[in-house]
Amino acid sequence: MDFYAFPEERHKFKLPFGLYMLYMLTNQYDRVNYIVIKAGNGRGRMDNNLIKKVDLENGLNLELYDSSKKIAGDRWQVKLLVKIEIPVSDYLQSLDEGMDADDFLKVLGKKVVYERTMERNFIDNKEKEKLLNDFCDASTESSLLYLSTPNFPKRFIVKEYKAKKLRDKYYQP
Repeated sequence: MDFYAFPEERHKFKLPFGLYMLYMLTNQYDRVNYIVIKAGNGRGRMDNNLIKKVDLENGLNLELYDSSKKIAGDRWQVKLLVKIEIPVSDYLQSLDEGMDADDFLKVLGKKVVYERTMERNFIDNKEKEKLLNDFCDASTESSLLYLSTPNFPKRFIVKEYKAKKLRDKYYQP
């Protein structure tokens, strides 16, 4: 854990990585000082360790990652990340009429990523592995059938395209 101490002018600094907490302290002379605590692994990121890789019937790969991190003592934030990378160009031929394939590539790029997380906080070290295995079993049992369908990649690409177009419509720089 890294500690940074700064004077009152907190607007003059910017920290590039990680999770930050800002504490305001008052000393004996009634001056306000700020202490910023940077928490996390390395640069404030959680490490993603690949647990399992499943080949789906539609040709995609489902990847399960352990993104757990230690909180305090023997307590953990247990987090499972489910991830599927979908190459956009492979599914452009199957788009409905009236949809421009070049526009899809321009808006989405070469690939879109389906992500889903399952997490629980303040878990004892002894229960961490069991809970992570339960998360893996639950995520594969509940969503494997849906994610394996031939229509999933196309539907997800269209959904992401519409969401990105809507975001761009309202949040243009």
